[in-house]
Amino acid sequence: MRYTLFPHMTVADNVAFPLRVRRQPKAEVDAKVAAMLKLVRLDRMADRMPAQMSGGQQQRVALARALAYDPPILLMDEPLSALDKKLREEIQFEIKRIHDETGVTILYVTHDQEEALRMSDRVALFQSGRIEQIGTGRDLYEAPASRFVAGFIGNSNFLDGKLSRSENSIVLPDGTALRGLATDKVKLNQDAVSVMVRPDHLRLHGPADTTPRLKGTVKGLTYLGEYTQVAIETAWGAPLSLRLSPDETSRVAPGRAVDLTCKPDDMRVF
Repeated sequence: MRYTLFPHMTVADNVAFPLRVRRQPKAEVDAKVAAMLKLVRLDRMADRMPAQMSGGQQQRVALARALAYDPPILLMDEPLSALDKKLREEIQFEIKRIHDETGVTILYVTHDQEEALRMSDRVALFQSGRIEQIGTGRDLYEAPASRFVAGFIGNSNFLDGKLSRSENSIVLPDGTALRGLATDKVKLNQDAVSVMVRPDHLRLHGPADTTPRLKGTVKGLTYLGEYTQVAIETAWGAPLSLRLSPDETSRVAPGRAVDLTCKPDDMRVF
């Protein structure tokens, strides 16, 4: 993959190409090319050919060329999809740095939710050509406007239940009643609802917990370094995902029954 670089041109000539097409004076072109290569930290590679560079370096050359003629807006359509995770994160950092230094508006298209949260000032989340929600990454993660947004941004657990308006609670299939949840957005004629809770908001039940408990059985554990992902099955067969810190992992094991709690403010009803 050459990121549309001209393989027969040097790095400097690739960056200069859009300026020469616009017939800018040679001195201006040379100065701009030097500035752009310094910006992407490739000023020592001006005479190299694209084939002599890594994928990440080629991507930075393409970025320098796109910025060379001071565009008012830069469209980036999944530019890092072909790179491995480590290199992708490095280039993400570079793009953020360049954005901070130049102030150019970047419209960045991605299907990677983590990349969207890491790169953006504001996110527009689309579904089937329709905008579901616009806001900061924190807005979409902490206050999703729909079940689609809640399921797409971040990891989520969904529990189906029924709204009991008389008791102002949501009753789960095993009879557990969840109270104190915000249900003002539920339609008046709708009783079937879904409760969303993030894996990092669930807690193992402790002596001081007074919130309703979700009962389940541990099905498996996956060690992921900073935390352990615990797969749990509720009493009625619904899957739940829980994140535990290393010092909490000793409290669970496959086949063990557990009680989970969550603050009502950390649950969303759809």
